[in-house]
Amino acid sequence: LDKGEGNAMLHMRDIAFELITLGRIFDELQVFKNIAAVKITHILNHCQDHDWGFAYLFKLGMVLEQGEVGDKDIDGSVTAADQRVAKVIVSQFRHFQDVVTFVWNEQTSATQKNVKTLVEEVTSYAASGKQVSLPIDQSALRSAFDEYEKEY
Repeated sequence: LDKGEGNAMLHMRDIAFELITLGRIFDELQVFKNIAAVKITHILNHCQDHDWGFAYLFKLGMVLEQGEVGDKDIDGSVTAADQRVAKVIVSQFRHFQDVVTFVWNEQTSATQKNVKTLVEEVTSYAASGKQVSLPIDQSALRSAFDEYEKEY
């Protein structure tokens, strides 16, 4: 193309053929993406079928989210492309929803109240025609939170 219009006209069929070759790939990308999604879902579902599956998937999601697995750059760090792909997998597959929630909580923790204050401020009301305050077992709430923290 850089050699002028005459040369471009002379090679028009070659350029058209190259565009068709690239177009085949372009045209099938969604199909490949769908096939990959089905295969990833199958693998994650298979993990979930085991009694240890949910904990495993959470840990697997954290490994992916941390971006420490993939092809390495010259400096030994995981390539930015593989880090991005890992985050896409975590965000796009329901199996990793707990990881997404955990990461969100970690990222927003600076704007969150501490647990003690939050538990003290929780209120509960009966769902009736009249607003009636109900007691809350603060120790049970705190205990449940501590259990969650211990597990995750």
